[in-house]
Amino acid sequence: MGQFFQLFWSKGNNPASIELKVLEMAENDLAKMHVGLAHVNPGGWTYTEGWGPINRAYVEIQDEHTKMREMQALVARVNKLEGAKTSLFDLNGTGEKISLGGLGGGMLLAGTLALIGWRKRKQNEA
Repeated sequence: MGQFFQLFWSKGNNPASIELKVLEMAENDLAKMHVGLAHVNPGGWTYTEGWGPINRAYVEIQDEHTKMREMQALVARVNKLEGAKTSLFDLNGTGEKISLGGLGGGMLLAGTLALIGWRKRKQNEA
């Protein structure tokens, strides 16, 4: 059994707390519930030592599952947003090069017109 070593050895985040919860549920609580059922004691042992802890552990596992799904969705959204970052100087495609060239051409035209207007005004003043 691959999970058996986790009872005796842990390193880093292995096992995770939720994995230990599953292990405890499967090896301890389930056995206690079976003992209670075998001894026909459904009022005390079965519910307080078996079914109750199994149900509690299951709810905690499902909560952790929901958190993991939500975190995965957030990570995917952040990755998508970070991938969409662009700049004027990201010249990956033809469209970006054309738009930057058009911007440069417009600036050159505006500068030329301003220079011509400045020279004409100086000539008219003299």
